[in-house]
Amino acid sequence: MKRHYRISRGQVALEYLIIIGLALTILTGFLIMTFYYASGYNSAESGQGVVLAVNTISNAVDSLASAQLGSAYGFSFVSSGFDQLASYFCANYITLSSSGYQAAATVNLPVYGEIPLNPGQYSGRALLTNINGEQEVQISFNLLIATINTTYVLNGSALLYNISFLSQSNTLVNNVNFELKVYTLTNTFIAAQNETAVSGKFSGHVNINHAYPNLKIMVLVPSYGVANTECIGSSAQARLSIINFQSSATPSPFQQTVTINSSEFSKYESTNLQNVQFSYPNGTVIPSWLESSNLASFNTPLQSPFAWINVSNSSLLKPTSALTVSGWANLRNLSDVGGVLPLALFSNEWANRTSGIMAYIKNGELYFFANLSSSGRVNISTNISTLGITVNQWFNYVATYSAATGKFMLYINGEPEATKTVPTSQSIVYVPSSKFIIGAFLPGAGCILLCLDFIFNGSMANLQMYSSALASSQISALYSEGMGGQPVSTASLLAWWPLSGNANDLSGNGNSGIPIDVVFSAVGSGSTGTRYWLRLGSLPADSTTEILMDFYPTDFNVFNNKITGEAPQLSSTYGKYDNGVNIFNYYTNFSGTSLPSGWTTSSSLTATVSNGVKLASSAGSQYLGYNTAVNSPFVFEIYGKVTTATTVDESNLLAIVSSSLGGATDWAGEAYSSGDVFGYGIAGNWITTSTSWSIGTFYLNGVGLTSSGVSDYVNYNLLGSSTSSGGLSSAYLEIWQDNSTTFVQWLRTRAYPPNGVMPYVIVGGVQ
Repeated sequence: MKRHYRISRGQVALEYLIIIGLALTILTGFLIMTFYYASGYNSAESGQGVVLAVNTISNAVDSLASAQLGSAYGFSFVSSGFDQLASYFCANYITLSSSGYQAAATVNLPVYGEIPLNPGQYSGRALLTNINGEQEVQISFNLLIATINTTYVLNGSALLYNISFLSQSNTLVNNVNFELKVYTLTNTFIAAQNETAVSGKFSGHVNINHAYPNLKIMVLVPSYGVANTECIGSSAQARLSIINFQSSATPSPFQQTVTINSSEFSKYESTNLQNVQFSYPNGTVIPSWLESSNLASFNTPLQSPFAWINVSNSSLLKPTSALTVSGWANLRNLSDVGGVLPLALFSNEWANRTSGIMAYIKNGELYFFANLSSSGRVNISTNISTLGITVNQWFNYVATYSAATGKFMLYINGEPEATKTVPTSQSIVYVPSSKFIIGAFLPGAGCILLCLDFIFNGSMANLQMYSSALASSQISALYSEGMGGQPVSTASLLAWWPLSGNANDLSGNGNSGIPIDVVFSAVGSGSTGTRYWLRLGSLPADSTTEILMDFYPTDFNVFNNKITGEAPQLSSTYGKYDNGVNIFNYYTNFSGTSLPSGWTTSSSLTATVSNGVKLASSAGSQYLGYNTAVNSPFVFEIYGKVTTATTVDESNLLAIVSSSLGGATDWAGEAYSSGDVFGYGIAGNWITTSTSWSIGTFYLNGVGLTSSGVSDYVNYNLLGSSTSSGGLSSAYLEIWQDNSTTFVQWLRTRAYPPNGVMPYVIVGGVQ
């Protein structure tokens, strides 16, 4: 990674430079570099020394970019002491200052840790760690206080903090007098507080009187000669106006939906939106839940499985001595298509199968092929079905080859599953005209019918290609980042196709593709744009409420399972940051292995819980119900799909509100009927619409209930309503099905908006 350094000091006299002379400058530089390579560096009153100090630490950090977790890199230096304010580690940035000289460097991994303040000789260590699923480097020195652990939370105009002081043996250091200072990132002083950690740890707060700023927080321990700095806060903000046009206020709490066109904010958002948070202008954070992200995927249409992406005939996409290809896939079929040939994930056009690379699925086996200069056609494979991967489930695959070691490696979900060794120093062979193909294997001229057997059948996302064999730690990081993750190495990146709504290559190498009949589907509820749900208080009648959408630095992760979170299916670990229970009036994501408390099934329905609930029945009119009635008004919604149907005409997924558990006397919901329409029922009256549906596709089915009527929704579209019948003062929540197998990922109830009309949201630009 290219580093940028800056050095600043007061005016340097021109006469001083003239007196030194060119020869003395060269000699001084030579002596400095000689001493640097002997013992690290000497920063005493030297701008070059500060640069070398930054270089020493940044080299240590960057050396761990391809290492395994727990790897360490040692370094040392002699310091004349660093200035307290300007010296800090912060995300991917390091700044050091000594006697007015200042230098800074960007690094390719987030870095945090302690800085020695006093003059002296220090031994340091850079350790590769994992914090909240992200790889970071911890810097520590041979100090009496080796580690300062900190946690900060912005709560309105107060900064809450937890601090503990640890020795090199990882034990608490007692009776530590410290000062906490709060600055803006441009070093404008805001507040300070002196405390004593009697037991080695301390919890407190400081009033900052600053509306949700970007902050630099320093913990200084002068008696131990150590400091710790962290940078928190948003890097940009967009203002949102929520307008309640109705003549009555909303209930409290009220769940407000906000739909964002993420393409307008791509400059500020991280790919998986982990750096976005909402707040009131006074700084109070608003609980939020991300329902559908801006992540989308290549999707083969059910009705026309002839879809692939052509990429240009580029020499960059023909690496010969080393290779890594990573991607995410969701398959409709694990066996052969047509019983003859496989599902192709990607390939170069093979001339008689004697050139290029290819990956495909056949009978549950995932293969990676390469044609080598001496060994010919070589493959490596692993059976993904035996790893627990089934249809309609996202998984990550990575294939690597290194001519230096002769090793092929195949990884599934970050874990090595297959290895093969061939003679070293072989090159991958390509024909000059071969193109890279995403989602198909096209052998070339004369291929007509057989080509159909090589078309991918399912969804695909985040395809990356490198000219090196990535290390196992990097491959683990690719999986940990999830489907929306970014490349782990920019040095060897050849192409990066997120497949998020297009076939563009975001590597900067110009390898964008041309989609052929490809459908790009949103990963989430299927709604367009990025949808959030905010838990607000009552919105007054005829009012406008202003809130802020805060964009933190893109390497920040503000997700947690309490305040800021996401729908369970959006993270690589199901429900890792799901805070739905803190957003909605009732919510469950059916995690674990048993039904949540209060839920029961009819006698002929089997409910299997595992990252969602699978409902299986061969009889009609079966239900899963909540045995406590819920007072109206409310909106009840389920997110699920029909997976199989005994009879097409009765393969339904119904959200029901009923006057009695299992009675369905007064009910409303959506169902699949007659194979090609959505239907809804109100108070027992069956009505159909022309909205199309597909088995295996997720839908959000919803029922709005008041004491005077009901309304039906699919993917937020109103299908019908009735105010003359069907209203209930309270009702039971139920999921119904007939002669089918269904799968529900989560369900919820939320506040009913005034007169059934949601407040309107205006999204402003970034401030």
